[in-house]
Amino acid sequence: MTNKRFRFGILVMMLVFGMVMFTSCASTQPLTATSVTSNAVTARTGTASSFSLFGLFRWGHGGIHDAKINGNITTVSTVDVNTLRILGGLFQKQTTIVRGH
Repeated sequence: MTNKRFRFGILVMMLVFGMVMFTSCASTQPLTATSVTSNAVTARTGTASSFSLFGLFRWGHGGIHDAKINGNITTVSTVDVNTLRILGGLFQKQTTIVRGH
């Protein structure tokens, strides 16, 4: 009986640890800038990503401007930011998704 409880406790701890360490968040943020319009239909999509290690080292260009260039977009309709954190933020990937014409 004790062995089963111990194994169950270990399983619960592993599940909780997995949920805490592997998190992902996606959010849509409205922007008010001169290059953002309220176009309903978007013909093009551009993405740009940046990466971070230990919160100290960052590489890549994940901004709106870079996503516009990658998607050949001149007029922005929507901007989405998708963030993936692994091991509690030791590794992070942030992707900016721009839609427009």
